[in-house]
Amino acid sequence: MKSNTSCICRISLSCLLGLGSGFLFAQDVSFSLPPPEEEVVQDFTVEDTQENRQTRANIAELQAQIEAEEGAQDAFSSGLGELSYDLGNQLLQLNLFNEALAAFRRAEHLLRINNGLYSLEQVPALEGMIQANMRLRDWEKVDEDMDRLIWLYSRNRNEGSPEYLSVLGDYAKYHLAAFFWNVDEIGLVHLIEAQDTLQFIADVSLERGFEYDPMLYESLSITNYTLMGYGSSSDKYMNTPELDRRMGLGSYLANSYRRGLDYLRAGREAAYQSDNMEHRIHADLVLADWYQLFFKRYEAQEYLKQAWETASLVELEDSSEFVQPHILPRQGYLSLLPDLTTLSSQEETKITIRMDVDEWGAPRNVEVSTSEDSELSDEMVIAGNRAVRAARQSRFRPAIVDGEPVEYVGYLHAIVVKD
Repeated sequence: MKSNTSCICRISLSCLLGLGSGFLFAQDVSFSLPPPEEEVVQDFTVEDTQENRQTRANIAELQAQIEAEEGAQDAFSSGLGELSYDLGNQLLQLNLFNEALAAFRRAEHLLRINNGLYSLEQVPALEGMIQANMRLRDWEKVDEDMDRLIWLYSRNRNEGSPEYLSVLGDYAKYHLAAFFWNVDEIGLVHLIEAQDTLQFIADVSLERGFEYDPMLYESLSITNYTLMGYGSSSDKYMNTPELDRRMGLGSYLANSYRRGLDYLRAGREAAYQSDNMEHRIHADLVLADWYQLFFKRYEAQEYLKQAWETASLVELEDSSEFVQPHILPRQGYLSLLPDLTTLSSQEETKITIRMDVDEWGAPRNVEVSTSEDSELSDEMVIAGNRAVRAARQSRFRPAIVDGEPVEYVGYLHAIVVKD
């Protein structure tokens, strides 16, 4: 395998990096993105609560400590870097993004001076800069800082190390979030960046025998399946500079089915090399879902039954994975992506749909789920009709009981309709 990061191109990335312990997508990372009260073009004040008054007091104390440190030492004192970083975090809590950015930038500069140009001690401050710039919608700066973060890890860690792959994993997460929550007009670029990065991670993981990562392979199935829906000749992407490097875009898109299948099969082999039964179950389910998405239902049921048989060995056959249907592609992984919905320009309406799902995963008797005495507005009726059409066109993993797929009556599912 060619070990490089040429797949990581420079684009405007909608991201906020959240690094921590753990490896790749298996780590359940907690993200915090408080919704803005208005379009953020400059700093704005927040409600005068007790908590915010305490934050302002913390800011005043930190500013006093910084002045005292400057007076006792100099403007490049090693302690100023940490104090400036703490100040930036407090300013973020008050939505003072420009001031927070200035504090993080100073912290990053001082930490680099005192610890070395390539030191990882500057990473927290760099992450703070990414967070502030994202809230300011300065995607060019976010992109630059993200490139620097990856560069820093490449200087300090081997490209096959868990730490380096974790940074790339977060990079892929944010591209997926930017794509699914429509933060800009270059959706295909985000999708390709996520796919290329995930593919690099999977190649290294398989080559080095790392533990099977369920979210990595689920995400690979999502990106490759979604890429199948794009046409390379679309006028929308004819003049997209970020895609100029992608020679043979049509072949790249058309090969998504085979590429996805190959990785899911390789992941299954990796899962079966361990004694982790839950990983084996997941590997079979993700393959079953892949075949189901492409109407290869006999192959899908073969892997679904294999997953159920493995689950029965560890008394998991009655879990929600089997006793109820699941819409495909699976949406659960979205909860592990950063919430960028506040950056989307599209309004959304959530509609609950009731349907029956037969033993082959086909939806039947699809309707909006409402109480008898409820009245829907004209807008909700329109949204409901769109949700019903979407549900009828959806594909499902069927429920399975006693090792056999069965019809499920009265399945409820919430569908988000974008205006």
